[in-house]
Amino acid sequence: MGRGRILDISLAIFLISILVLCRVLEIHLDGGLYFKEKCIGSTCVFLRLTDTKCPFCGISRSMVALMHGQFSDSISFHPLGLLFTVLFIVYVISVFISFYNCKEPIIERKIFTKICISIMICSVILWIFNGKILYYLLTYVKNYGF
Repeated sequence: MGRGRILDISLAIFLISILVLCRVLEIHLDGGLYFKEKCIGSTCVFLRLTDTKCPFCGISRSMVALMHGQFSDSISFHPLGLLFTVLFIVYVISVFISFYNCKEPIIERKIFTKICISIMICSVILWIFNGKILYYLLTYVKNYGF
């Protein structure tokens, strides 16, 4: 087994663990993520440092909601959660089918990585154009000057 196949299988196993974790976690009415009735809190460093949501805030909750069959909640938390979940599932299926058939995966690792990075870049661009950064820059300049 070549190094590339080992990387593909490792990535597929990692993605499966993310999907299983999303299935195990729960979302309560307050919007928080819970594991066995205990709130795990926010893991977003950006949110903790700036007290504002980053371009990816809500993707975890979106994926958890989707794995519990709550499609409308999933979209309302973050529309990219649905896209990432589907992309993860398609990639995992592709890797295991290719492993079984001893062929190259339908979706290569490089293409999968490029798609994920492209989605993240688009999310950041949309976040910038929604005025988040501009608002905080203007607020900072107003309060503290240059």
